[in-house]
Amino acid sequence: MILSPYIPQVASLHEATYVYLSVERAVLGELSNRVVSWAENNLGPLWHRPFVDNPINYSVKDWKSPGDPFFILKAFAKIPHTPLLKALGPDKNYVEHSADIFHARNLWAHYSQNEQMSAIKEDIFGLVRFAEEAGFDTAKPAKEALTELVKLTSAAAALTPVPGKPVVVKPATATPAETPPQRPRIGSPWTAELPSGELELNSKQRDVLDPHNGVSVKDRWPSQELASAAIGRWLALKPTTPRLRFDETDGATIGFIEGYPFLFGYVGEEPETPPEQFRGFLGNTTYVLQGKELKSQGSGSALAIEAAEIAALLANLAERGLSDGEAFRVSNYNDLVHLSDEGPVRVATLSGPN
Repeated sequence: MILSPYIPQVASLHEATYVYLSVERAVLGELSNRVVSWAENNLGPLWHRPFVDNPINYSVKDWKSPGDPFFILKAFAKIPHTPLLKALGPDKNYVEHSADIFHARNLWAHYSQNEQMSAIKEDIFGLVRFAEEAGFDTAKPAKEALTELVKLTSAAAALTPVPGKPVVVKPATATPAETPPQRPRIGSPWTAELPSGELELNSKQRDVLDPHNGVSVKDRWPSQELASAAIGRWLALKPTTPRLRFDETDGATIGFIEGYPFLFGYVGEEPETPPEQFRGFLGNTTYVLQGKELKSQGSGSALAIEAAEIAALLANLAERGLSDGEAFRVSNYNDLVHLSDEGPVRVATLSGPN
């Protein structure tokens, strides 16, 4: 039995998340039923084991249950001309769109998706589009759930942060706390109480200012280059308000996207990040390794990489056992992130613009 997608009641990230999960469950449940039924009728009731054992289908060698939608999507995305696509009827960009759903689902499964309202709605739209193209019965209720979410979020007023108690920004020589506070990954939603400190993100000056005296706080970073890079990233996120929240303890800086708070980064030196953990917000474009290039899954255009970096990057990927067909995204820190089945892994940091 396939349950109908959840219809949201209010505009919140929690409700949007529930809509995504319920739409995913419904659409992928119908996909599983459709593919298994077609395979049993056309490839035989014992189709699954021979399919997995075929060397051509090496990318799904760990596929255990025939109806597992994760591996069905993976087969669509990574096995050229797989016969299982015939279960969906005439080709309508199924390969590209199933790859989008596969990578999005993988990010969600490892709690690494972009938790912005616009990104969640985009992931839901990908499922709705796929269901409509395949003629699924779940397409209509899935679209109704998305439509209601769009209606609610469009009507909701932007959440403007309430100014906290004014604080004076201390000079860069201030003594740091002995035990740094525990912080989420940069780019994650901020769920703790908002710090009371405030900063002003000034787009005209491309600077961050103390709103109480208009003085730049760029000198808190180790270098002007790092300050400019951080400010550029924050401006590119197009926050709801230029007013940022700031914790004097360690420089943690919270900005608002679509009214919701996220950890944008740090004013000053950032705490050390585990080598395989990416920083910041992942871009929406998925790049697939093809020969010596990373090509956009949608447009086919190559990711711009400095010529001096290409050889080292390819050697890095080869050492990790990553070959043609592997997928990547780039964060706003220029971290190149492998979308592995075990979750996103930072494999390199590119020097050029992404």
